[in-house]
Amino acid sequence: VSLDLSDPEFLVQASESLPLDYYAVKNDQGDFVTIYEKPVYADLEFILFFVFNGRRWMYTTSTALGIGPADANEFAIATIIEEANLHFFYDNITSLIMSDPSDIGSPSDSTTPIDLSLYRTSDQTWGFQRPLMDEIILSHLICKTCDATQYPCLYGNPCVNGSCNCLNGASGFNCQLIPVDDGKCDVGFNSVDFSYDRGDCCRGTCISTTEFFCGYEGRVEVGFPNCEDGAYSCEFPNQTCWARSAANYELPKPRGVLAAAAATIQLSSNGRVMVVGYPDLDRVQVLDQFDLTWTSRSDHHIGGTPLGSQFGSSLAISTVGGSILDFVYSPVGVHVAIGATSNETDFIRIFQWNVDQFEPIGSDILLARAFSKTGVASYFDFFEGSRFLAAQVDEDLIDVFDLDINEV
Repeated sequence: VSLDLSDPEFLVQASESLPLDYYAVKNDQGDFVTIYEKPVYADLEFILFFVFNGRRWMYTTSTALGIGPADANEFAIATIIEEANLHFFYDNITSLIMSDPSDIGSPSDSTTPIDLSLYRTSDQTWGFQRPLMDEIILSHLICKTCDATQYPCLYGNPCVNGSCNCLNGASGFNCQLIPVDDGKCDVGFNSVDFSYDRGDCCRGTCISTTEFFCGYEGRVEVGFPNCEDGAYSCEFPNQTCWARSAANYELPKPRGVLAAAAATIQLSSNGRVMVVGYPDLDRVQVLDQFDLTWTSRSDHHIGGTPLGSQFGSSLAISTVGGSILDFVYSPVGVHVAIGATSNETDFIRIFQWNVDQFEPIGSDILLARAFSKTGVASYFDFFEGSRFLAAQVDEDLIDVFDLDINEV
């Protein structure tokens, strides 16, 4: 038998001190050594044991069973256990872990501890130790070999010559470890029974991991074509519908004001970068979407204009290329154009991302009249990536600026 690794906390403990595999002990006649007619299981070093105490399976040590270092071989251990005639209540044998009851003759009676729930035990050192029922261990003991009837492979995987052939992304001796909640959509587990791959198949529920990034295969963005969760997908097949792709972003409130600051918003073409202007606060914030959250890019807002300049009243953002993987740890370059007014004249100031902050590039683009004063919004936008900016400089005139040479 083997301890599966379903319990992450237990996995850490197991990897440091507890062996994962245990084997039924045999005597020199080749017969299984038993206590209360049930096999004794030991690790390869014969230090830790699973034994039946008459009611529960318990995880104990060679020292507790009266086995010394000189007896650490299978036949010597078999002789000691068979001759000891152990009675667990009177012999005060301590246990590290206990199972659910497996009373002889009851429906849970079993010759092995396989699939029984396991619990940590109390510190009691006399009589029967009690399992701590509120400290369940999510890991179980499983059979290392499979067959078609008593120990089949899980989730429809075939058993081949006593070993499970896990074909659908599952792993483990019985294919008991399923690939859910890892940032990769596994269509075999994309059903309500598995909480739709535990959220991996929909943009609104997927959370990336160190192994997989949501919506990506390698460095190629594939999106979420297999989203089946009704809360995040269209009602009918082949239907086009709107769905929320990230959590709401709460706008900040100016100091001493109950209402949130008024905001203008621009979103990049790939939906991953959002520019939020707060003209009443004369500042602009840039945020990156990672999975379900919006994270502010850099600790500094874009600003630098005098109070009352309406900095951020109009915005534009260049096309954001590359993969989300390109700016998980170092955001990809992006240009932001921001409208403001000064001395009755509107202007456009352009910033570019440089390592860890936004820096202005070129001189300001001055507009022929203060559109903001007349109530007419100024228009400007990037095209051809971020090289060119088209700006309405007057009511009847649009200029195109080549940002590489900073000229019209």
